[in-house]
Amino acid sequence: MVLSYKIANAIFFYDIIYLVVIIMLDIIYEVLLGAKKGQVPIDGEDWPMAFNTVIYDQNGKVKHNYFNEKNMATLVIRNEKLFEDLMTEYVLACIQGERKHFRLVSDVYGNRYKVYMAFLFTNFSTEDFLSPEQAIKRHIEYIQDDTFSYLDEGYDFIIGDKLNDCALEVKRCGQGVGMETPYKLDFNLVKRDRQGRYSYPLAEVSYGIALENDEKVCYVYSVIRQKDRVKEVSADELTFRKKINRELYKLNDGVLEDELDDLKAFRDGESDYYPEGNITDVTHSFVLAATSFVTLLQKEGIEKIKIVPYLPVRYASRYNAAMNVTDLLKAAEMKERNNRIQENATNKLLRTFRRVMYHLNGSMEMVSVPYEYDEYMTFTLGEQLQIVNNPILEDVSLGILGDENVKSL
Repeated sequence: MVLSYKIANAIFFYDIIYLVVIIMLDIIYEVLLGAKKGQVPIDGEDWPMAFNTVIYDQNGKVKHNYFNEKNMATLVIRNEKLFEDLMTEYVLACIQGERKHFRLVSDVYGNRYKVYMAFLFTNFSTEDFLSPEQAIKRHIEYIQDDTFSYLDEGYDFIIGDKLNDCALEVKRCGQGVGMETPYKLDFNLVKRDRQGRYSYPLAEVSYGIALENDEKVCYVYSVIRQKDRVKEVSADELTFRKKINRELYKLNDGVLEDELDDLKAFRDGESDYYPEGNITDVTHSFVLAATSFVTLLQKEGIEKIKIVPYLPVRYASRYNAAMNVTDLLKAAEMKERNNRIQENATNKLLRTFRRVMYHLNGSMEMVSVPYEYDEYMTFTLGEQLQIVNNPILEDVSLGILGDENVKSL
């Protein structure tokens, strides 16, 4: 029975491969033409997604140019056949990886492949648009990566007694195609006693891991507040969370003293200038989650992290939506919201990882800032054992590195 099931699945997958290869070319260029117009037709609706495309032939001359002066990004294809093959491979990887998407009503297969492609471009960075073949290969590897698969069921790390005797619960979760990456790690502080289980949601980190020069490199796309799994927070759980929140403020101990003089002047009301280079204006729970994430990378021997600061199509989609609103006040509010989202997606994300670097005392070093050599903020990681300059973070870091029940693969 099991063998027959496996055979049936294999036959079904090969049928899917045949179907994908047959219809992919039409779908690819339907998406590219729609993106030129700023609207990609999917399942009877026009999706707001805008970018230009220029395709070169083997002699370096322009073969096709799908251009709209309103668009902010341009996809540059220098090897059309390789691009088509990789797009097909990417869609097959999505199918095999069972990446979730919303329910489709009509032309299920064709629209499904469009959804995979549309969100791939939505999650392209600026440099991805300039080197799409390399970017597609990397996104395929994101799907196939199993670095943290041992955390799929969730795992509790023992992290000392400084956070009310909590354990650090880490779980790898799959994400739908609408999110930046196929996987995220959820971080929670949990405590179990006779009265039950209490939790404090820290953050979720969306990441992708790919091979570069035969070494794993981790790309981080976001650190955001996760949805609370507890539908109704009891009085006891609320008390527990308030206590943890007070403890997390201790992550700031000594930080302000080392801060920029400009920030001190701003906080004291002596200046209107707000220095973006500060490391104080962060969310405490994000610092704890990001430090834990970096330590997990160290545990796996990963030595390079690249923080992705900007996804142009995501920004442009929100911007274009605001431009299409006739109510000027509403349009202004939407533009302001878009800028606020981008502020959190870029400046606060970068600030959080610079804060982690501050705490890791030399075992994490910044190689470059965005647009210095490339568009990423790049860090290198040193040896696993380190002295962290905050007692809470040191306990967490050493608790993860010293855990014998989870083995690096």
